[in-house]
Amino acid sequence: MKKILFSILLMFSVQTFGGGFYVSGNKLYEWLMNPPSRMDAYRYIQGIADAEEATKSELLWGIGLNRIRFCAPDDATVKQTSDIVEDYLRANAPRRHMPAADLARDALIQAWPCPK
Repeated sequence: MKKILFSILLMFSVQTFGGGFYVSGNKLYEWLMNPPSRMDAYRYIQGIADAEEATKSELLWGIGLNRIRFCAPDDATVKQTSDIVEDYLRANAPRRHMPAADLARDALIQAWPCPK
């Protein structure tokens, strides 16, 4: 019985974590294209943008790493940010197997580079 239970748990853990990251660009694009899951995509993308803002705040206090990658305008909306990522994923289909967080960050860096 223990062997069966272990086998079942192992099967689910491989399916869940086998890709090496949680959300791929393909999954994020699927969420964006499917109205019922579009809000999941918006939340995911906003999380990427919020993490960048947190990095900026840490830098202001002198405790963060110097890794600001994009500088969104103060009046950027979640919809605008998501549109940028959606357009990037559509234009870069060969890269969509990569982690969604990396692709979203790349899209936002391209759209909103920080001043030098």
